[in-house]
Amino acid sequence: MAAVRAGSSLCLRGGEYLENVSIVPPRGTPTARITMRSFPGERAVLRGLQRITDPDYWTFSDLGFTWNTGTYDQHMVKVTAGTGWIVEYSEFWEAQSFADLLIASSSTYGPPMDWTLRTSYLRDTIGGELNDARSHNLYVNAPGSTGGLIERNVFANAPNGNNLKIAGSSSGTDGTDNVTVRYNTFLNGHQANVVLGNLADNNQFYRNIIVANDRGWAFRLYDLRGASNRVTNNLWWDSGGGVFCSDYASAVLCPAVVGTGQVAHNPLLDTTYHPQSLIAQDYGRFGF
Repeated sequence: MAAVRAGSSLCLRGGEYLENVSIVPPRGTPTARITMRSFPGERAVLRGLQRITDPDYWTFSDLGFTWNTGTYDQHMVKVTAGTGWIVEYSEFWEAQSFADLLIASSSTYGPPMDWTLRTSYLRDTIGGELNDARSHNLYVNAPGSTGGLIERNVFANAPNGNNLKIAGSSSGTDGTDNVTVRYNTFLNGHQANVVLGNLADNNQFYRNIIVANDRGWAFRLYDLRGASNRVTNNLWWDSGGGVFCSDYASAVLCPAVVGTGQVAHNPLLDTTYHPQSLIAQDYGRFGF
């Protein structure tokens, strides 16, 4: 990664790459992006802890990321700051830590700006501690973020946390700002499918499919003190009689965040997460 230059592509041959990576990579530009991807027709899997800091105008495409070894407080893949980066068509699985993927701000490099996570699969976050609420498929802790986009992904199976957490690290901390979450499929979180918390501002959620979690909460507002967050036009299903939104221990309550258009309906997901219900086909990863 250190040897590439703006406008170049780095193609990884198929197979596993067993290594921990920590790098501030060379910068791309808006007109000369840097691409890192699997070689066409093959699949590269990076097994280890990946730390990518301040990637400007990088595209990470068609890659696999999975756990090798580490401690529970280490995020398997961490992208910090950076402008205009894209993660797409990739898979993250079996982190034994706080998250399969963490997107973060930095006091040195600032917040991530104009970033995108799309068409990817984040699943089976195992966690590595007794606490059953802190290991997530995706964790976005990015105060000051601008232009964040999470779209057309599948988030599946977070037995010790949430599918998606957009918040700070604990009560009283800062939050994540300016993220749009649309056309994703969420299922089998433990605490909730989506947690929105702390001083999170101006985050928008719409056209997602949200299915069953252990506590029956599609959304949980945790210590939410931010403004202009909106949840509209999502399809959700919990056969156990759960509630769409819980605002336990939150300053901002559900009616201030949850707007109109929530549809309670079983999407009848098949094994590839395609909804078989006609009503659900307007929502989620494969929504029209």
